[in-house]
Amino acid sequence: MLSTIGIDIIAPVFLQAGISLIRQAVVFVYLTFIPGIVILRVLGVRSLNLIETALYSVCLSIALLMFLGLLINETYPGLGITKPIAVLPVTITVMIVVLLLLTTAYLREKPGSGLRPNTNHDLTEVKGISRFSIFGVLLPPVVSIVGVFLVNFFRMNTVLLFLFPIISVLIILASLGKLDHRLYPLATLMIAVALLYQFSLLSPYLVGWDINHEYYLAKLVESSSVWNSALLDTINSALSVTLVPVIYAQLMNLDIVWVFKVVYPLIFSLVPLGLYEAYRRQTSATIAFLSVFFFMSFNSFFNEMLWLGRQQLATLFVVALVLLILSRKISGWKRNLLFLVFSASLVVSHYATTYLFMICMFIGIIFLYLMKSPFLSKILQNLKGFGAKAKTVTLQSATQSSLAQNLTAERKLLTKAGLLFLFVFAFSWYTYVSSSAPLIAIANAGARVWNGLSSGFLLASARDTTLLHALGIGQGVLQHQSFRLVQYVTFLFIIIGVLEYVMKRRGTSFDEEFGAMMLACTSIFVAAVVLPYFAATLDISRIYFFASLFLAPFCILGGVTMFTFPLRNHSIRANKQKLGLILVAIILLAYFLLSTGFIYEVTKDVPSSVSLSMERMKTSNVTEVRAYISGLVLSDQDVSSATWLSTSRNVTLPVYADFTSSTHALQSYGLIYQTQELTNSTKIVGTGYIYLNQLNVVAGIMTGSTQNTTFWKTSDISSLLNCQDTIYSNGFCETYFSEGKGP
Repeated sequence: MLSTIGIDIIAPVFLQAGISLIRQAVVFVYLTFIPGIVILRVLGVRSLNLIETALYSVCLSIALLMFLGLLINETYPGLGITKPIAVLPVTITVMIVVLLLLTTAYLREKPGSGLRPNTNHDLTEVKGISRFSIFGVLLPPVVSIVGVFLVNFFRMNTVLLFLFPIISVLIILASLGKLDHRLYPLATLMIAVALLYQFSLLSPYLVGWDINHEYYLAKLVESSSVWNSALLDTINSALSVTLVPVIYAQLMNLDIVWVFKVVYPLIFSLVPLGLYEAYRRQTSATIAFLSVFFFMSFNSFFNEMLWLGRQQLATLFVVALVLLILSRKISGWKRNLLFLVFSASLVVSHYATTYLFMICMFIGIIFLYLMKSPFLSKILQNLKGFGAKAKTVTLQSATQSSLAQNLTAERKLLTKAGLLFLFVFAFSWYTYVSSSAPLIAIANAGARVWNGLSSGFLLASARDTTLLHALGIGQGVLQHQSFRLVQYVTFLFIIIGVLEYVMKRRGTSFDEEFGAMMLACTSIFVAAVVLPYFAATLDISRIYFFASLFLAPFCILGGVTMFTFPLRNHSIRANKQKLGLILVAIILLAYFLLSTGFIYEVTKDVPSSVSLSMERMKTSNVTEVRAYISGLVLSDQDVSSATWLSTSRNVTLPVYADFTSSTHALQSYGLIYQTQELTNSTKIVGTGYIYLNQLNVVAGIMTGSTQNTTFWKTSDISSLLNCQDTIYSNGFCETYFSEGKGP
């Protein structure tokens, strides 16, 4: 408690001193952990292990920042403070609230209060673990950061290439039982940080797609020191990217760019750690470690999620809710209160993840009722056949299985009351903010799917292109045939694991509610394949990423079952299970090395990894590859030209640009929200600006927003450009001033 009070006093000192690294480190710890730890003390939640404490503390701290920021934004203007989201009001308010919480916690834990400070943190015992093992586990993030530095400044990827074999060695050692299981949590965290930073730290600018728009909204808040809740924009409803990054940036004295590139990935790295704990409680340490490695091997984890700051924080709250399902140390009103806080935080973090979670809860509740149906149980019993006599492979003791079964005695998360709260809060929030844009978006999505049932059910164009490529329909340039084959194997593992759970549910160690959520996720993924426009609306990769939170352990168990089934009559069960784990680990490593693009870079195949193959992508002869890298990684020239246009243009005149420029450099660094899309048939009427980025000028490639105009040539509008006046050029990017002249 004294150390917490000390940090509360020291942090403001560094805040005013302007001591860069010390200030940033201290304020990061203060904002990310301290409020949550104190809230847990106030609630009297104790006896949590280190992973639970870290995850709940971070979630409660971020929740406090979001809702406290909202309270400041809505109330302070009425008190005469016209710029509430500024450094001074935010700093003073956060300090006062944390001090009040500290005082409350102290009064609850002082002698005579009946409560004693928690001294059981279940810290990992390091005695007996070799220093070499610890060094090996700590190595990945170091190699990742050094490797990215060399890529950024020397265009050399040699060091970064070593990252993936190092991670692979850790996985092999774990499957062989040669890596101490006490190091699994640390290894999970280090691998997560390494994979996230090898992408997020590329270039000094923003990397990705949606993050440019998130940055634009955050800059609006930072520049005006107030959040405009009425802005008609679905992402504006996400406090996770409108208020949270601004508070971090102001108090840490960081540019918001670096909050997204450094702070958010570090927070997001707790997601695999929380999943490891959730999986470990229901299986074994080794299966949990392999399961979370499979989750981290998915390209969306270390790629797409890093340009979706709102979904990073939303996923963290989902994992916290999952741990609440499995918690035996938090019960009654405390668990209900945490459920309300985490659910509300999920709603204000990301609308799409909220919708998915609500759908899963609804379907999960239905599955729970079906599971208790005597009729269904009888059917499953008849279907088991000889498998009814076999025990499912979980590598867990009967004692742990019994404990897990005891968790099903009381419904903890999947309740009608919980679903009703989530629905009412989400409906209220999305009605209140952004002129109901999130509700309009989901309504339009529902209408599109419904209309597609009658008009486009059998059309391939009604399915997401990524989904079609995964199913072997069409040809994705960045998706190689070798990766598809390995992906099919992992799908097969998941199917076997899910079927095994359904057939032997009462003989497994999985919590009943977790199993219901897994079946709900499976149903949603099937719906994404079957229903027209469903996957395209919500993005199939995001759906699969969400589903993998619950499906990952069933992939490992399904793989073990498939490999050990031919040896089912073998007398030595332990060796059979160990062999199954080793074979599954080999498949996972193939999936990992293909998904990360390591194999393609080593063999000089068509590149897919931005961090490993950036230089080859920039000079590729494949249009899709050139456009892909240009959209993800901005050049110095793109940023400088967008910044120039932002400061030099007449804001009343329109700006014409292709799709990539409009959604990237112009929006983030130019802070130009609305542009006119430049196509090969554009007719400019009146005066305005025409902006061409490096891809347009150097490669001669233009991008469009529709499937029919995805790519076209800059030369298609050469006659239009020849009639305009060039007002800016840096050799790579150009800006023209148009007075309505045309060919």
